[in-house]
Amino acid sequence: MEAKWAATKNAFERMIAEFGNGESSFGFTFRVQWSGIPRKFVDFYYETSNGALSVDLHSLRHRTKYTSNPLAKDRTLSTL
Repeated sequence: MEAKWAATKNAFERMIAEFGNGESSFGFTFRVQWSGIPRKFVDFYYETSNGALSVDLHSLRHRTKYTSNPLAKDRTLSTL
């Protein structure tokens, strides 16, 4: 299960700075993955011909994750 929240770049930077990795609050644990350096994901979603997955509130996703090489040194768009 995963949860997603929209955040501006400034809000993301503040969360990384203000919350310790592994800190828990309100029932959630904040985990900073990849030292806070974002990765690029390309997702493809699939559905049955009759739309049964969506009707049942499900989805089937194939995800490809890309990492800069060499690894980006910070979170600026130009280095990613």
